[in-house]
Amino acid sequence: VFAPVLTMAVLFPAYLATAAPDLTFWDASELVTAVRTLGIPHPPGAPLWVLVGRVVSGLFSATGPARAVTMLSVLSGTAAGAVGASLLRPWIGTRGAVVAAVMAGTMTTVWSNATETEVYALALLASALLLLVGDLAGRASTRPALRHRARALLVFVAALAVPLHLSVLV
Repeated sequence: VFAPVLTMAVLFPAYLATAAPDLTFWDASELVTAVRTLGIPHPPGAPLWVLVGRVVSGLFSATGPARAVTMLSVLSGTAAGAVGASLLRPWIGTRGAVVAAVMAGTMTTVWSNATETEVYALALLASALLLLVGDLAGRASTRPALRHRARALLVFVAALAVPLHLSVLV
């Protein structure tokens, strides 16, 4: 529990302090509009991201429309780092897991996607969850009942990739 919490304590303020205050160049305006109108952005669309974005932007509505939607990326990027630390902790210990997760979370691509309105931070979170749940499902030490539940969760999260973003399956 300590590794993911410490990772979040480092990544969240860093992402929040550097998050785009308004619209960025690429898809941000289209995505913010889709969240506000419950529309579908350009093909192939991302209806699950739009719905989650609508909920999260409602929580942060006082920050303005663009920043409120960007908070989905900030929270998703932070959570993906925490999941990464959870996955790494058994292999390299708490300290190593935190360092590795923070280093991964501050790579240019991850940082960019965690600080602007885009679908990729939430897709990264889903991918990290697939790895974490797959690790649990594949361990010989996991109780059979828990292993079956983990496999069902693995299929469920993988199925969410279609309405979220197909990059989750990569």
